[in-house]
Amino acid sequence: MKKISKLSLLSILSILMLLGIFSNVSAQTITEIPGRALATINLRAAPSDTGVVITRIAFEDRFTIEARNQFGNWLLLRLADGTRGWAASRFVGWSEEIELGTIIISFETIGDTPIITPVAGAAAATAIPAATITALNIPDGEPGSALARLNVRQGPGFTYAVVGTVEYRTRLVIEARNGIGDWLLVQSLDSDIRGWVASRFVSWRQERELASFVISDELFGNAVAITGTPVIVSGAAANEPIIAPAGTTPGRALVDRLNVRAGAGLAFGSVGQIPLNERVLIEARSPRGDWLLVRTLDDRIRGWVASRFVGW
Repeated sequence: MKKISKLSLLSILSILMLLGIFSNVSAQTITEIPGRALATINLRAAPSDTGVVITRIAFEDRFTIEARNQFGNWLLLRLADGTRGWAASRFVGWSEEIELGTIIISFETIGDTPIITPVAGAAAATAIPAATITALNIPDGEPGSALARLNVRQGPGFTYAVVGTVEYRTRLVIEARNGIGDWLLVQSLDSDIRGWVASRFVSWRQERELASFVISDELFGNAVAITGTPVIVSGAAANEPIIAPAGTTPGRALVDRLNVRAGAGLAFGSVGQIPLNERVLIEARSPRGDWLLVRTLDDRIRGWVASRFVGW
């Protein structure tokens, strides 16, 4: 039998690939993706909330995404100093052009550190009790819970108009996600409100993985971006309507002693605090919309506040 030359073997392999013989080869081959932290997050030795914490990553810190776990709810990261570990994907931002499902899968654990066994009865406060999940009996959706007072928007992004709000711990039905999983399509249990919310502010069962949600590109209404047109509204604690100067939007603090910072991030120092329900003027936002530049009506304080703690 004649030996097959290397050149002939390569030709055969090329033909087989063109014929789709190797179509079962995983398409998940993207790695080395630039990413950034959407919050202060733990970097763990394993892709689990019970994995040992290696270090903490500050809000807006940059790193490289190497891989994901098979479900897509954890990402394997490499920091600038070479430290590697796992972080929950809902707290990580990356290019919207890269879909979560295309990131390469890894089963690696870092070092020989064991997974911590949770103490009985010490479940996270944000977890949804199994009994509650069973009682909801939601068809065609995953039960969830709001981790903060959330704006529900026409589309998956902070530039889309707000169609309503849901309060902290409101029960939700999760219908779908956008491509990279940073926004979820949800509706309230009574179906009064339906739209998009940031996934990092929603809790659901640990057994249900982010990547398992179907992908949707549904938009609501005219899906117009926020323009910042001056408006006149009455705040919940207002005696008189706020007449917002051009280029500003009236708002109010949703929590007591809201920290106002020198920049758009937790790393910046506080320049003052605003009490619950104090009215402010919103001048601008950060690119992702998670921080707002505000000033008090008397110009006493001006700086950046987390947008989830401001109503408008």
